[in-house]
Amino acid sequence: RSRHWALRRRRPGGPATRADRGGRPQAGVGGCRRRCVGRPGRCRAPRPGHRRRPGDGGRRGRCPRDHHPPPGPMVLLRGGGLRGRPGRGPHVWQRRGSHRPGPDRTGGPARRRPGRRHGGGRLRRRRSLPTRGLRGPSPRVRREVVHPSGPGAPGRRGLPTHRGGVGLGPRGGRRLPGSRGPWRCGDLGSWRDGRRAGGPTGPHPSGRRLTGEDAMASLVPEGEAFYGIQLPIQTLTRTLADPWEDDATPEDLARVARAAEEAGLDFVGVCDHVAVPDNDYAAHMRTTWYDPVATLAWLGAQTRSIHLLSVVWVAAYRHPLLTASTFGTLAHLTNDRVILGVGAGHVEAEFEALGVDFHRRGRILDECIDAVRGAYADRYISYRGDHFSYTDVGVSPGPPSGDLPIWIGGAGKAAWQRTGRRGDGYIPMGASRDQYPEIIDTIRRSAEEAERGDARFDIGIMPGWAYIGDPPDDLPPAWLTGSPERIAEELRADRETGANAFHLKFRGRTLEEYLDQLAAFGAEVRPLL
Repeated sequence: RSRHWALRRRRPGGPATRADRGGRPQAGVGGCRRRCVGRPGRCRAPRPGHRRRPGDGGRRGRCPRDHHPPPGPMVLLRGGGLRGRPGRGPHVWQRRGSHRPGPDRTGGPARRRPGRRHGGGRLRRRRSLPTRGLRGPSPRVRREVVHPSGPGAPGRRGLPTHRGGVGLGPRGGRRLPGSRGPWRCGDLGSWRDGRRAGGPTGPHPSGRRLTGEDAMASLVPEGEAFYGIQLPIQTLTRTLADPWEDDATPEDLARVARAAEEAGLDFVGVCDHVAVPDNDYAAHMRTTWYDPVATLAWLGAQTRSIHLLSVVWVAAYRHPLLTASTFGTLAHLTNDRVILGVGAGHVEAEFEALGVDFHRRGRILDECIDAVRGAYADRYISYRGDHFSYTDVGVSPGPPSGDLPIWIGGAGKAAWQRTGRRGDGYIPMGASRDQYPEIIDTIRRSAEEAERGDARFDIGIMPGWAYIGDPPDDLPPAWLTGSPERIAEELRADRETGANAFHLKFRGRTLEEYLDQLAAFGAEVRPLL
């Protein structure tokens, strides 16, 4: 009965005759010589050049043997030989047991799959297909619509997807301001008013990159500069530690943090490594690296005003929700004194020990920054990226201001570009003064490309090892030495390059001498700046 209906069915341009099918005796209709759905006359492949019209119904699904699959949802018939394979990119459609695979939608050969000659696999059900215009198939055949997935494929329900963006709805569509879903922050006006009033910030409700007055603000006031240190004792790597640090105690570390605050410094920093490998590359690093979140939280309880910086947090080692939760809680407990310094990392064996792809660390870092940016936007947020995806989850508590200042560390152009596109500031890794015209130009150009041309940045610079006064003979190597006036002159020269965040390094033979250097900077050098 079904075969009789299919062969008598009229097609555009005339009846489905043998001449219509290319002059060959075939069991199906429209140019397929195989019984693609397992029974005679059930092929839904139209003739070459056929265009689907309203009410065409089942003709939208094409035979993979002679045709490319059509764009958009595919109409599949369960119980037949057509099998859709959901996955990355366009679907590859192939009849099970076919001896000659047909092309996929991209023009390449479809991969063969073993299986019986007939009998379809289990397919995902998205929604029912309207039955208008369909009258032949047996009631035993179920009609389903499977959407292609992967990059470039349309989102579910016909909504656009946004790869790596913030503010996606639970079904992959953007949530407009004021609509229900992850975004419940009202309209754009109220969002801007909240930023101006110092209230919750977070990403823009539309998911776009921030520009103009909505751009992320820098931490350093305009026309001024920040001065801070990377704390001693918290790492014993040979390139950063003085000999006295080997026997220092946690109380000594707390004394340094309090002395830095009393000297008028603006921030103290703690480094980040999780598992230092035993190889030639890491031979100078030692294994003592204090956890940055635990250390900064402990120091935050013993200080009152100084900023707490991770320098730098290797974001690829953790899920971005974990980063948002830990640093959001830290900012909440310390009255919004946290600066999230992030970097891509450089110890390949450490990535291997933690099960993270070393060669994709830059892309993972980009997603982490985007995800953390949006983590405090609302009570429940969603994110979709190549490495991390989640829907309708909440992170709380967060920073009182609603957003974390993010400084990006690195020694190359990738870090400079990432600062312009996603960051609030730059943490230097040994860049010389002569490099800063290129660094600042790269940051500015990257910001303009990301539609952040009006943003201001905290540009970090790291002067050489310093000692205020005449250096003793047994002092570890120091290059910036002399009177307070000479130290201030060198720092003003660094300031003229465009840098406004100074990561200072002081030498000392003992803890007491190191504390004296901090006090001397605050009393004698800082007033000259």
